[in-house]
Amino acid sequence: LLIVVISAVENFARRDLIRQTWASPHFVGVDWIQIIFLVGTTLRQDQIVQERLQKENVEHEDLVQVNVVDSYANLTLKSIALLHWAHGHCPGAQLVFKCDDDNYINWNVLSKILPNLNDTRSIYGTPVPTLYAERWKKQKHYVSRRVWPWPRYPNYLLGGCYAIAGQAVKPLLAATQTTPFFWIEDIYLTGLCASKVNVSLQSQPKYYYPDFPEKGQLNACFVRTTAIWQTRSLKHLAKSHKITSKVYSHELPCIPKSSRPVSKCFWGIFC
Repeated sequence: LLIVVISAVENFARRDLIRQTWASPHFVGVDWIQIIFLVGTTLRQDQIVQERLQKENVEHEDLVQVNVVDSYANLTLKSIALLHWAHGHCPGAQLVFKCDDDNYINWNVLSKILPNLNDTRSIYGTPVPTLYAERWKKQKHYVSRRVWPWPRYPNYLLGGCYAIAGQAVKPLLAATQTTPFFWIEDIYLTGLCASKVNVSLQSQPKYYYPDFPEKGQLNACFVRTTAIWQTRSLKHLAKSHKITSKVYSHELPCIPKSSRPVSKCFWGIFC
């Protein structure tokens, strides 16, 4: 199993926190999972940043740097680089996860889901419910009709975190050689390229929660049923790990809503 964490080159603190939390050997617990961080470069090739990155890799030996300037518009290029690296350096991987560095991975739930991810020509993730192209210029994913003349996109998966079957890596890589570039990474790779080479998209319940769990939602019941979720900050990632650790050390039980005692208070008043 190969997990490639897509990270901006300057996200030093986030990578360190990931190594201390869900990517720590103590929490991974097995030696057949390889975790690497795929980073790009800074716009001006900052020498200080580069030297710091080299020191980081000497210490941890888990960085792969590609010659792509880190930006939202270049995520497609980084995902193509991921396919190249996985195909060349880890051809025996049964699954290749692509996850952004703002996600938290809950191994306890993911380990139960992994046996179900056994189709050899699939990508697993969360389907996107709205497939219409955004035409308003202030929208985050605005695309002009010149770039994409059709009203809808092909079916695709959310790009925050998805898993590629090992045998699908080579066909997808081949598809990138003949598919015109499109800057929205998840549409390009899991939509355009996947459909071109007949790689199917598979939805896995409770695999990935694409929104930030709000206050009160990040509880024991959520943790016990969710494999991967997005975090909004370093503090939120650390909190996710703290709560997850408490859940699986039996310090924090899951109490379903139907089992909770009914309060006799009225909006917390007149108790």
